[in-house]
Amino acid sequence: MIRESAGDEHAKRYLAWRRAKRSGRPIVVCLGGSSGVGKSTIATRLALRLGVNRVVTTDAIREVLRTVIPPTVLPELHVSTYESVDGQDGSFGARFESYRRQARAVGAATSAVASRLVTEGRSALIEGVHLLPGELRADLAEKKPDAVVVEFLLILGDERLHLGHLTRRLHSEPGRQGARNLENLEMIRRIQDELRSMAEQAGVEEFDVASPEDLTQRIVDQVVHQIEDRAEAPSTS
Repeated sequence: MIRESAGDEHAKRYLAWRRAKRSGRPIVVCLGGSSGVGKSTIATRLALRLGVNRVVTTDAIREVLRTVIPPTVLPELHVSTYESVDGQDGSFGARFESYRRQARAVGAATSAVASRLVTEGRSALIEGVHLLPGELRADLAEKKPDAVVVEFLLILGDERLHLGHLTRRLHSEPGRQGARNLENLEMIRRIQDELRSMAEQAGVEEFDVASPEDLTQRIVDQVVHQIEDRAEAPSTS
C-alpha cells in the first residue's frame, strides 16, 4: 500500500525512517544559520514531519547561561551575536570573534543538553545561530558514538529576501530586537558567509530557504538518506 500511494522512492525513505527510529539509536538533527533566515519556522515544520517532539533552541540555552555567567566573566555572552563587547573596536574581525566566543560557550552547553538526551535514548532537533558547522556533530561523535547526528546549514542567498524576513519579524515578533537586526543586516550577512565557509570545510550541507514550500521535504529526504547510511554502522554498545 505504501508503494502504491507514494511511489518507490518515497516508500524507501519512509521505511528507512521507520527502521532508523526502531533501531534504538537516538537521532539528533541540527539546523544552523545566521539570524533571520527562518531556522525556527523550518525547525517546527521539520519536527512535525519527523515526529520529533524535542526541539532545543540555542537562544534559550544562551538565556540560561546569562543568568549564571556574569558579564565580567564572559562579556561576549551578554551581547547580540553581531556585536562586539564594550572596549573592542567595531571591526568585522572583532565582532566575529565576539560571535565565535559566544557560539563556543553556548555550543558547549548545547552539547551537554544533547548528550543528556542521547543518554536517555531520546531524539531531538536542535536549531540556532550558535551552531558552528561541524562542531556539535564532532563533539557528539566523540561522546555519544551511538547517536545518529545529521547537520545542515540554512541560508538565504538573496539579500532582499533576508531583509524581508527581518522586516516581517520586526512586526510579528517585537520582542526579538527586529530593529537592531535590520540595522546590522550587513554584519549578519557576513556571519552567514563565514558559516558557509565553515560548513564547506566541515562537509555540512547547506539549504537555501528561498523556496520554503518544498524545503522541508528536501531536508527530510536528506535526513533519511544520511540516517540510512549511518544507521547501518554497527552499534558500539
